[in-house]
Amino acid sequence: MNMEGTMKLTQDMTEGAVELSKNLFERSTAYYSQCMALAQTAQEKLATAKTPAALVELQKEYSKELWEATKENYQVTGEIMKESYTKSSALMKEAYDGAKDMMTPEATTAPAKTKPVKKTV
Repeated sequence: MNMEGTMKLTQDMTEGAVELSKNLFERSTAYYSQCMALAQTAQEKLATAKTPAALVELQKEYSKELWEATKENYQVTGEIMKESYTKSSALMKEAYDGAKDMMTPEATTAPAKTKPVKKTV
């Protein structure tokens, strides 16, 4: 891979990381906003709970809504991560294929030569 190709790969990987960060930030913001709205609604309903049974029911409803929001957040976050992984993998495969064409036949078949380790006393 030449210098231009390396710079393009670096730019594409950086843009992918920026896009991933932006998407995760937006998802987290939406999730936290949803959690705050659920908490606020539960707090408003708390004033209307007159019996222990009503309080338990309110807690049960709040917990269920919070669980659903959390489950959705994990699913959407997983999709965002999967999409980013797919894009990054395609970029790396393209870079590898480009570099592979530049390798000599010996580089792909012969084991790497290593230098002996010098012992220091």
